[in-house]
Amino acid sequence: MSGNAAELATLAETMRQEGNYSGAIAHFDAATTKNPEYWWAYAHRGAARAALGDFDGAHDDLFNKDVIAFYRERNWRWLCAQQGELYRLWAMASTSTLEESNARSSHNLLRSGLAVAPWHQLTSKAIALFTKALECTSPDCPEPRCSACESHKTKRIKNNNPWMLAHRGATYAMRCWIMNDLLSTLEIHDTHTTKTFKSDHRNAIDDLSAAAQCNPTYGWAYLFLAVIHSIPDELPDRSNNTLNQHHNSMPLSHDKSLQYIGKAQLSGLNRDLTMVRLMMELSIYTGGQSARLLRQRTAHADHVAKHEAVQTLREGVRYAWQALQMENDDTLARYFVANGLHELAELDNINLEISENPTLKAALKRARVAVEGMKARCQAMSGGLDCMEKNWESARRTLNEIRESKDLQAITIVRRDPAWARLPPEDKERIKGET
Repeated sequence: MSGNAAELATLAETMRQEGNYSGAIAHFDAATTKNPEYWWAYAHRGAARAALGDFDGAHDDLFNKDVIAFYRERNWRWLCAQQGELYRLWAMASTSTLEESNARSSHNLLRSGLAVAPWHQLTSKAIALFTKALECTSPDCPEPRCSACESHKTKRIKNNNPWMLAHRGATYAMRCWIMNDLLSTLEIHDTHTTKTFKSDHRNAIDDLSAAAQCNPTYGWAYLFLAVIHSIPDELPDRSNNTLNQHHNSMPLSHDKSLQYIGKAQLSGLNRDLTMVRLMMELSIYTGGQSARLLRQRTAHADHVAKHEAVQTLREGVRYAWQALQMENDDTLARYFVANGLHELAELDNINLEISENPTLKAALKRARVAVEGMKARCQAMSGGLDCMEKNWESARRTLNEIRESKDLQAITIVRRDPAWARLPPEDKERIKGET
Protein backbone atom coordinates (compact mmCIF):
# COMPACT_ATOMS: atom_id res chain seq x y z
CA MET A 1 0.00 0.00 0.00
CA SER A 2 1.22 3.47 -0.83
CA GLY A 3 1.71 6.20 1.75
CA ASN A 4 3.71 6.53 4.93
CA ALA A 5 2.73 4.88 8.23
CA ALA A 6 0.83 7.91 9.56
CA GLU A 7 -1.19 8.27 6.34
CA LEU A 8 -2.07 4.58 6.30
CA ALA A 9 -3.07 4.64 9.97
CA THR A 10 -5.24 7.72 9.47
CA LEU A 11 -7.04 6.06 6.57
CA ALA A 12 -7.38 2.88 8.64
CA GLU A 13 -8.96 4.79 11.53
CA THR A 14 -11.46 6.39 9.12
CA MET A 15 -12.38 2.91 7.91
CA ARG A 16 -12.75 1.69 11.51
CA GLN A 17 -15.08 4.55 12.39
CA GLU A 18 -17.16 3.75 9.28
CA GLY A 19 -17.45 0.08 10.26
CA ASN A 20 -15.14 -1.28 7.53
CA TYR A 21 -13.17 -3.35 10.03
CA SER A 22 -11.44 -5.68 7.59
CA GLY A 23 -10.22 -2.72 5.52
CA ALA A 24 -9.09 -0.93 8.66
CA ILE A 25 -7.11 -3.94 9.87
CA ALA A 26 -5.38 -4.32 6.50
CA HIS A 27 -4.30 -0.66 6.56
CA PHE A 28 -3.22 -0.83 10.21
CA ASP A 29 -1.17 -3.90 9.25
CA ALA A 30 0.52 -1.90 6.52
CA ALA A 31 1.15 1.01 8.90
CA THR A 32 2.75 -1.19 11.55
CA THR A 33 4.85 -2.94 8.89
CA LYS A 34 6.31 0.43 7.91
CA ASN A 35 6.70 1.46 11.55
CA PRO A 36 6.92 -1.56 13.89
CA GLU A 37 6.81 0.76 16.94
CA TYR A 38 3.61 2.54 15.95
CA TRP A 39 1.81 1.68 19.21
CA TRP A 40 -1.20 3.93 18.51
CA ALA A 41 -1.86 1.93 15.34
CA TYR A 42 -1.60 -1.37 17.24
CA ALA A 43 -4.19 -0.18 19.79
CA HIS A 44 -6.65 0.99 17.16
CA ARG A 45 -6.12 -2.19 15.18
CA GLY A 46 -7.04 -4.05 18.37
CA ALA A 47 -10.31 -2.12 18.57
CA ALA A 48 -11.04 -3.04 14.93
CA ARG A 49 -10.17 -6.68 15.55
CA ALA A 50 -12.51 -6.79 18.55
CA ALA A 51 -15.38 -5.37 16.49
CA LEU A 52 -14.67 -7.91 13.73
CA GLY A 53 -14.68 -10.81 16.19
CA ASP A 54 -10.93 -11.62 16.22
CA PHE A 55 -10.80 -11.60 20.01
CA ASP A 56 -7.43 -13.30 20.40
CA GLY A 57 -5.85 -10.87 17.93
CA ALA A 58 -7.52 -7.92 19.65
CA HIS A 59 -6.21 -9.12 23.00
CA ASP A 60 -2.68 -9.33 21.60
CA ASP A 61 -2.91 -5.70 20.43
CA LEU A 62 -4.78 -4.08 23.30
CA PHE A 63 -2.82 -5.84 26.05
CA ASN A 64 0.57 -5.51 24.34
CA LYS A 65 2.97 -4.29 27.04
CA ASP A 66 4.44 -1.65 24.72
CA VAL A 67 0.95 -0.38 23.84
CA ILE A 68 0.08 -0.16 27.55
CA ALA A 69 3.35 1.70 28.26
CA PHE A 70 2.64 4.10 25.38
CA TYR A 71 -0.84 4.93 26.69
CA ARG A 72 0.24 5.35 30.31
CA GLU A 73 1.35 8.90 29.54
CA ARG A 74 -1.47 9.58 27.12
CA ASN A 75 -5.19 8.65 26.95
CA TRP A 76 -5.01 5.55 29.14
CA ARG A 77 -8.74 5.76 29.85
CA TRP A 78 -9.46 5.19 26.14
CA LEU A 79 -7.27 2.08 26.16
CA CYS A 80 -8.99 0.73 29.31
CA ALA A 81 -12.40 1.30 27.76
CA GLN A 82 -11.38 -0.48 24.54
CA GLN A 83 -10.06 -3.40 26.60
CA GLY A 84 -13.44 -3.48 28.36
CA GLU A 85 -15.26 -3.37 25.03
CA LEU A 86 -13.17 -6.33 23.84
CA TYR A 87 -14.37 -8.41 26.78
CA ARG A 88 -17.98 -7.22 26.33
CA LEU A 89 -17.99 -8.30 22.68
CA TRP A 90 -16.22 -11.54 23.58
CA ALA A 91 -18.92 -12.28 26.16
CA MET A 92 -21.64 -11.55 23.60
CA ALA A 93 -20.04 -14.00 21.18
CA SER A 94 -19.79 -16.63 23.92
CA THR A 95 -23.55 -16.50 24.49
CA SER A 96 -24.11 -18.00 21.03
CA THR A 97 -22.74 -21.27 22.40
CA LEU A 98 -24.38 -21.04 25.82
CA GLU A 99 -26.54 -24.06 25.21
CA GLU A 100 -23.61 -26.27 24.26
CA SER A 101 -21.20 -25.02 26.91
CA ASN A 102 -23.71 -25.13 29.74
CA ALA A 103 -24.87 -28.59 28.77
CA ARG A 104 -21.33 -29.62 29.73
CA SER A 105 -20.82 -27.30 32.69
CA SER A 106 -24.30 -26.92 34.23
CA HIS A 107 -23.27 -29.22 37.09
CA ASN A 108 -20.27 -26.99 37.84
CA LEU A 109 -22.46 -23.90 37.55
CA LEU A 110 -24.93 -25.37 40.02
CA ARG A 111 -22.15 -26.40 42.37
CA SER A 112 -19.78 -23.44 42.13
CA GLY A 113 -21.99 -20.52 41.13
CA LEU A 114 -21.57 -17.81 38.53
CA ALA A 115 -17.79 -17.58 38.72
CA VAL A 116 -17.31 -20.70 36.58
CA ALA A 117 -19.37 -19.39 33.65
CA PRO A 118 -17.21 -18.00 30.79
CA TRP A 119 -19.72 -15.23 30.02
CA HIS A 120 -19.64 -14.13 33.66
CA GLN A 121 -15.85 -14.08 33.76
CA LEU A 122 -15.68 -12.02 30.55
CA THR A 123 -18.37 -9.54 31.60
CA SER A 124 -16.73 -9.14 35.02
CA LYS A 125 -13.46 -8.19 33.30
CA ALA A 126 -15.31 -5.80 31.01
CA ILE A 127 -17.06 -4.07 33.91
CA ALA A 128 -13.80 -3.77 35.88
CA LEU A 129 -12.05 -2.13 32.93
CA PHE A 130 -14.95 0.24 32.15
CA THR A 131 -15.00 1.14 35.86
CA LYS A 132 -11.27 1.81 35.83
CA ALA A 133 -11.67 4.10 32.80
CA LEU A 134 -14.60 5.93 34.41
CA GLU A 135 -13.63 6.17 38.05
CA CYS A 136 -9.97 5.47 38.75
CA THR A 137 -7.36 8.16 39.19
CA SER A 138 -4.38 6.20 37.89
CA PRO A 139 -3.57 3.62 35.22
CA ASP A 140 -1.79 1.66 37.98
CA CYS A 141 -5.01 0.60 39.72
CA PRO A 142 -4.83 -3.19 40.09
CA GLU A 143 -7.19 -5.42 38.16
CA PRO A 144 -9.75 -6.82 38.27
CA ARG A 145 -11.50 -5.08 41.18
CA CYS A 146 -9.67 -1.73 41.40
CA SER A 147 -9.17 -2.42 45.11
CA ALA A 148 -6.87 0.59 45.48
CA CYS A 149 -9.71 2.88 44.52
CA GLU A 150 -12.19 0.91 46.61
CA SER A 151 -10.07 1.54 49.69
CA HIS A 152 -9.59 5.24 48.87
CA LYS A 153 -13.03 6.31 47.71
CA THR A 154 -12.22 9.97 48.23
CA LYS A 155 -9.69 9.68 45.40
CA ARG A 156 -12.19 8.25 42.94
CA ILE A 157 -13.44 10.49 40.16
CA LYS A 158 -16.53 10.43 38.01
CA ASN A 159 -15.73 10.55 34.32
CA ASN A 160 -19.03 11.25 32.60
CA ASN A 161 -18.10 9.77 29.25
CA PRO A 162 -21.43 8.71 27.70
CA TRP A 163 -19.87 6.00 25.51
CA MET A 164 -18.11 4.36 28.48
CA LEU A 165 -21.20 4.65 30.69
CA ALA A 166 -23.48 3.21 28.01
CA HIS A 167 -21.20 0.28 27.23
CA ARG A 168 -20.74 -0.60 30.90
CA GLY A 169 -24.51 -0.34 31.30
CA ALA A 170 -25.01 -2.58 28.26
CA THR A 171 -22.66 -5.12 29.85
CA TYR A 172 -24.75 -5.16 33.02
CA ALA A 173 -27.91 -5.48 30.90
CA MET A 174 -26.44 -8.43 29.00
CA ARG A 175 -25.69 -10.23 32.29
CA CYS A 176 -29.27 -9.68 33.42
CA TRP A 177 -30.59 -11.03 30.13
CA ILE A 178 -28.45 -14.16 30.40
CA MET A 179 -29.24 -14.75 34.06
CA ASN A 180 -32.96 -14.27 33.50
CA ASP A 181 -33.03 -16.87 30.70
CA LEU A 182 -30.28 -19.29 31.72
CA LEU A 183 -30.03 -19.42 35.50
CA SER A 184 -33.77 -19.81 35.97
CA THR A 185 -33.62 -22.80 33.60
CA LEU A 186 -30.83 -24.31 35.71
CA GLU A 187 -32.91 -23.56 38.84
CA ILE A 188 -30.20 -21.58 40.61
CA HIS A 189 -31.78 -19.60 43.44
CA ASP A 190 -28.97 -18.97 45.94
CA THR A 191 -28.82 -15.63 47.73
CA HIS A 192 -25.59 -14.54 46.05
CA THR A 193 -26.98 -15.05 42.54
CA THR A 194 -30.16 -13.16 43.38
CA LYS A 195 -28.19 -10.25 44.84
CA THR A 196 -25.90 -10.20 41.79
CA PHE A 197 -28.87 -10.07 39.43
CA LYS A 198 -30.58 -7.24 41.32
CA SER A 199 -27.33 -5.27 41.56
CA ASP A 200 -26.63 -5.71 37.84
CA HIS A 201 -30.18 -4.66 36.97
CA ARG A 202 -29.89 -1.50 39.07
CA ASN A 203 -26.40 -0.69 37.76
CA ALA A 204 -27.54 -1.11 34.14
CA ILE A 205 -30.33 1.41 34.61
CA ASP A 206 -28.04 3.85 36.46
CA ASP A 207 -25.28 3.74 33.83
CA LEU A 208 -27.56 3.92 30.79
CA SER A 209 -29.61 6.74 32.35
CA ALA A 210 -26.41 8.66 33.09
CA ALA A 211 -25.22 8.15 29.50
CA ALA A 212 -28.53 9.44 28.15
CA GLN A 213 -28.38 12.40 30.53
CA CYS A 214 -24.86 13.26 29.34
CA ASN A 215 -25.94 12.95 25.70
CA PRO A 216 -29.74 13.34 25.27
CA THR A 217 -29.48 12.24 21.62
CA TYR A 218 -27.71 8.95 22.45
CA GLY A 219 -30.17 6.55 20.82
CA TRP A 220 -28.07 3.47 21.60
CA ALA A 221 -28.37 4.20 25.34
CA TYR A 222 -32.15 4.62 25.06
CA LEU A 223 -32.41 1.33 23.22
CA PHE A 224 -30.62 -0.57 25.99
CA LEU A 225 -32.73 1.24 28.59
CA ALA A 226 -35.74 -0.21 26.78
CA VAL A 227 -34.10 -3.65 26.91
CA ILE A 228 -33.27 -3.54 30.64
CA HIS A 229 -36.75 -2.26 31.53
CA SER A 230 -38.24 -5.20 29.64
CA ILE A 231 -36.38 -7.63 31.95
CA PRO A 232 -38.04 -8.28 35.35
CA ASP A 233 -35.90 -7.03 38.25
CA GLU A 234 -36.16 -10.43 39.95
CA LEU A 235 -35.10 -13.85 38.70
CA PRO A 236 -38.01 -16.24 38.00
CA ASP A 237 -38.32 -18.95 40.65
CA ARG A 238 -38.95 -22.41 39.21
CA SER A 239 -38.87 -24.11 42.57
CA ASN A 240 -42.16 -25.79 43.52
CA ASN A 241 -43.50 -25.06 40.03
CA THR A 242 -43.85 -21.36 40.78
CA LEU A 243 -42.83 -20.10 37.35
CA ASN A 244 -46.40 -19.17 36.41
CA GLN A 245 -46.90 -17.35 39.71
CA HIS A 246 -43.77 -15.34 38.96
CA HIS A 247 -45.03 -14.41 35.51
CA ASN A 248 -48.46 -13.53 36.87
CA SER A 249 -46.88 -11.25 39.46
CA MET A 250 -45.06 -9.25 36.81
CA PRO A 251 -46.54 -5.85 36.01
CA LEU A 252 -48.38 -5.70 32.72
CA SER A 253 -47.41 -2.07 32.15
CA HIS A 254 -44.33 -1.62 29.97
CA ASP A 255 -44.54 2.16 29.84
CA LYS A 256 -40.86 2.73 30.56
CA SER A 257 -39.70 0.22 27.97
CA LEU A 258 -42.01 1.75 25.34
CA GLN A 259 -40.96 5.25 26.37
CA TYR A 260 -37.30 4.47 25.71
CA ILE A 261 -38.09 2.76 22.42
CA GLY A 262 -39.74 6.02 21.39
CA LYS A 263 -36.72 8.05 22.48
CA ALA A 264 -34.42 5.72 20.57
CA GLN A 265 -36.55 6.23 17.49
CA LEU A 266 -36.55 10.02 17.90
CA SER A 267 -32.76 9.88 18.16
CA GLY A 268 -32.61 8.47 14.65
CA LEU A 269 -32.10 4.76 15.37
CA ASN A 270 -35.27 3.94 13.42
CA ARG A 271 -33.32 4.72 10.24
CA ASP A 272 -30.86 1.92 10.95
CA LEU A 273 -32.05 -1.56 9.94
CA THR A 274 -30.24 -3.27 12.82
CA MET A 275 -31.88 -1.01 15.38
CA VAL A 276 -35.30 -1.36 13.74
CA ARG A 277 -34.92 -5.12 14.10
CA LEU A 278 -34.02 -4.78 17.79
CA MET A 279 -37.01 -2.52 18.47
CA MET A 280 -39.21 -4.88 16.44
CA GLU A 281 -38.15 -7.90 18.52
CA LEU A 282 -38.42 -6.04 21.82
CA SER A 283 -41.94 -4.79 21.05
CA ILE A 284 -43.20 -8.19 19.89
CA TYR A 285 -41.66 -10.02 22.86
CA THR A 286 -42.94 -7.45 25.36
CA GLY A 287 -46.42 -7.31 23.86
CA GLY A 288 -46.51 -11.09 23.49
CA GLN A 289 -45.62 -11.50 27.16
CA SER A 290 -48.48 -9.21 28.16
CA ALA A 291 -50.86 -11.10 25.86
CA ARG A 292 -49.78 -14.42 27.36
CA LEU A 293 -50.44 -13.14 30.88
CA LEU A 294 -53.86 -11.85 29.85
CA ARG A 295 -54.78 -15.25 28.41
CA GLN A 296 -53.88 -16.88 31.75
CA ARG A 297 -56.33 -14.66 33.58
CA THR A 298 -60.08 -14.86 33.88
CA ALA A 299 -62.54 -13.42 31.40
CA HIS A 300 -62.52 -10.20 33.47
CA ALA A 301 -59.15 -9.14 32.12
CA ASP A 302 -57.94 -5.60 32.68
CA HIS A 303 -59.03 -3.59 29.62
CA VAL A 304 -56.21 -1.09 30.17
CA ALA A 305 -53.64 -3.90 30.20
CA LYS A 306 -55.17 -5.36 27.05
CA HIS A 307 -54.99 -1.98 25.34
CA GLU A 308 -51.29 -1.68 26.29
CA ALA A 309 -50.55 -5.16 24.92
CA VAL A 310 -52.37 -4.37 21.66
CA GLN A 311 -50.51 -1.07 21.24
CA THR A 312 -47.13 -2.71 21.91
CA LEU A 313 -47.81 -5.52 19.43
CA ARG A 314 -48.95 -3.04 16.81
CA GLU A 315 -45.74 -1.10 17.30
CA GLY A 316 -43.77 -4.30 16.80
CA VAL A 317 -45.62 -5.08 13.58
CA ARG A 318 -45.05 -1.50 12.43
CA TYR A 319 -41.30 -1.83 13.04
CA ALA A 320 -41.33 -5.11 11.13
CA TRP A 321 -43.01 -3.50 8.14
CA GLN A 322 -40.54 -0.62 8.39
CA ALA A 323 -37.68 -3.13 8.24
CA LEU A 324 -39.24 -4.69 5.14
CA GLN A 325 -39.40 -1.27 3.51
CA MET A 326 -35.64 -1.01 4.06
CA GLU A 327 -34.91 -4.62 3.08
CA ASN A 328 -37.68 -6.50 1.31
CA ASP A 329 -35.98 -9.89 1.80
CA ASP A 330 -35.61 -9.52 5.58
CA THR A 331 -36.68 -12.97 6.80
CA LEU A 332 -36.65 -11.92 10.46
CA ALA A 333 -39.05 -9.08 9.73
CA ARG A 334 -41.35 -11.41 7.76
CA TYR A 335 -41.44 -13.74 10.77
CA PHE A 336 -42.24 -10.93 13.22
CA VAL A 337 -45.02 -9.55 11.02
CA ALA A 338 -46.67 -12.98 11.22
CA ASN A 339 -45.84 -13.33 14.92
CA GLY A 340 -47.29 -9.95 15.88
CA LEU A 341 -50.43 -10.37 13.77
CA HIS A 342 -51.00 -13.83 15.29
CA GLU A 343 -50.72 -12.46 18.85
CA LEU A 344 -53.13 -9.62 18.01
CA ALA A 345 -55.63 -12.04 16.48
CA GLU A 346 -55.49 -14.35 19.50
CA LEU A 347 -56.09 -11.41 21.84
CA ASP A 348 -59.41 -10.89 20.04
CA ASN A 349 -60.25 -14.59 19.81
CA ILE A 350 -58.47 -17.26 21.84
CA ASN A 351 -60.09 -19.95 19.67
CA LEU A 352 -58.64 -18.42 16.56
CA GLU A 353 -59.07 -20.26 13.26
CA ILE A 354 -56.34 -19.06 10.92
CA SER A 355 -58.43 -19.88 7.86
CA GLU A 356 -60.94 -17.22 9.00
CA ASN A 357 -58.32 -14.46 9.01
CA PRO A 358 -57.04 -13.97 5.44
CA THR A 359 -54.50 -11.27 6.43
CA LEU A 360 -52.91 -13.50 9.06
CA LYS A 361 -53.06 -16.52 6.76
CA ALA A 362 -51.21 -14.61 4.03
CA ALA A 363 -48.61 -13.28 6.50
CA LEU A 364 -47.95 -16.78 7.85
CA LYS A 365 -47.63 -18.20 4.35
CA ARG A 366 -45.23 -15.44 3.28
CA ALA A 367 -43.16 -15.90 6.45
CA ARG A 368 -43.04 -19.68 5.89
CA VAL A 369 -41.72 -19.19 2.36
CA ALA A 370 -39.12 -16.70 3.58
CA VAL A 371 -37.95 -18.91 6.46
CA GLU A 372 -37.73 -22.07 4.33
CA GLY A 373 -35.84 -20.14 1.65
CA MET A 374 -33.43 -18.72 4.21
CA LYS A 375 -32.95 -22.20 5.64
CA ALA A 376 -31.90 -23.48 2.20
CA ARG A 377 -29.61 -20.49 1.63
CA CYS A 378 -28.02 -20.99 5.06
CA GLN A 379 -27.42 -24.61 4.05
CA ALA A 380 -25.71 -23.37 0.90
CA MET A 381 -23.49 -21.03 2.92
CA SER A 382 -22.76 -23.78 5.44
CA GLY A 383 -21.73 -26.02 2.55
CA GLY A 384 -19.56 -23.21 1.24
CA LEU A 385 -17.75 -23.13 4.58
CA ASP A 386 -17.31 -26.91 4.32
CA CYS A 387 -15.70 -26.42 0.90
CA MET A 388 -13.33 -23.79 2.29
CA GLU A 389 -12.35 -26.22 5.03
CA LYS A 390 -12.15 -29.11 2.50
CA ASN A 391 -14.77 -31.04 4.42
CA TRP A 392 -16.02 -32.67 1.22
CA GLU A 393 -18.27 -35.30 2.79
CA SER A 394 -20.29 -32.72 4.67
CA ALA A 395 -20.44 -30.49 1.56
CA ARG A 396 -21.83 -33.41 -0.50
CA ARG A 397 -24.54 -34.06 2.08
CA THR A 398 -25.47 -30.40 2.02
CA LEU A 399 -25.53 -30.44 -1.77
CA ASN A 400 -28.07 -33.27 -1.78
CA GLU A 401 -30.30 -31.37 0.67
CA ILE A 402 -30.14 -28.24 -1.50
CA ARG A 403 -31.08 -30.20 -4.61
CA GLU A 404 -34.10 -31.60 -2.77
CA SER A 405 -35.17 -28.16 -1.52
CA LYS A 406 -35.19 -26.80 -5.10
CA ASP A 407 -34.63 -23.29 -3.72
CA LEU A 408 -33.47 -21.19 -6.66
CA GLN A 409 -31.27 -18.81 -4.66
CA ALA A 410 -29.59 -21.68 -2.81
CA ILE A 411 -28.86 -23.47 -6.08
CA THR A 412 -27.53 -20.21 -7.53
CA ILE A 413 -25.18 -19.87 -4.57
CA VAL A 414 -23.82 -23.36 -5.24
CA ARG A 415 -23.35 -22.66 -8.95
CA ARG A 416 -21.74 -19.22 -8.62
CA ASP A 417 -20.11 -19.06 -5.20
CA PRO A 418 -16.30 -19.33 -5.48
CA ALA A 419 -16.28 -21.38 -2.27
CA TRP A 420 -18.39 -24.08 -3.94
CA ALA A 421 -16.09 -23.96 -6.98
CA ARG A 422 -13.60 -25.88 -4.84
CA LEU A 423 -15.90 -28.89 -4.85
CA PRO A 424 -14.52 -31.69 -7.08
CA PRO A 425 -15.89 -31.44 -10.67
CA GLU A 426 -17.72 -34.77 -10.53
CA ASP A 427 -19.84 -33.44 -7.65
CA LYS A 428 -20.65 -30.15 -9.33
CA GLU A 429 -21.99 -32.02 -12.35
CA ARG A 430 -24.90 -33.06 -10.14
CA ILE A 431 -26.36 -29.54 -9.98
CA LYS A 432 -26.26 -28.79 -13.73
CA GLY A 433 -29.67 -28.26 -15.16
CA GLU A 434 -31.19 -27.36 -11.80
CA THR A 435 -31.74 -23.75 -12.89
